[in-house]
Amino acid sequence: MAGLESLLTWSIANSSPTAPPPDPQKLKSLDPGIIDLILGKPDAVRMKESLTLALDEEKEEEERVDALDELEMLVEQIDNANNLTPLGMWTPLLELLHSTESSKIRIQLLWILGTAVQNNPKAQSDFLTYNPLPKILSLLSATETPDAATRSKAVYTLSATLKHSRAAVEQLSNENGWEVIRGAITDPDLSVRRKTVFMLFNLL
Repeated sequence: MAGLESLLTWSIANSSPTAPPPDPQKLKSLDPGIIDLILGKPDAVRMKESLTLALDEEKEEEERVDALDELEMLVEQIDNANNLTPLGMWTPLLELLHSTESSKIRIQLLWILGTAVQNNPKAQSDFLTYNPLPKILSLLSATETPDAATRSKAVYTLSATLKHSRAAVEQLSNENGWEVIRGAITDPDLSVRRKTVFMLFNLL
């Protein structure tokens, strides 16, 4: 409470147009936690905190999914998506995609990846350096991934990765991806089939 009171006192004292410039030393003395409470944490901090929580296997599944949901919301902003590289977040995200046995976490990761690269050439280019297509294609394959919801989200991620990216399409060809897509067109799940056809129309 003392930190909050000091912030309130400082705000009142500096709200007058005739007030002198704020003392830098007094600004430094304010509790950073209180400043975060009032102004909100920087997005980069929120992104790192969300990922740290999601990677913590001691946390409950729903708590980890919620953390990934917040991260997905943050990377909707292009600047935040582009910060995945300087923040070193692509590798842990993809490693978790490979290692997790939770379909909920896997789906949320696919959502993050697709959102980050969607209509974002820089993020697409960064993402492709990690050779993500083999894993995405395996998650799209009905023979390798029984869960239809995961396959459906894999279409979303693949579509966002391929759109307007010649390099991604070339990687797809090198990974025999067209055969996987051909299989997805006849997927047992109607949603997967529809999304796959829609993806192909967008690529034309």
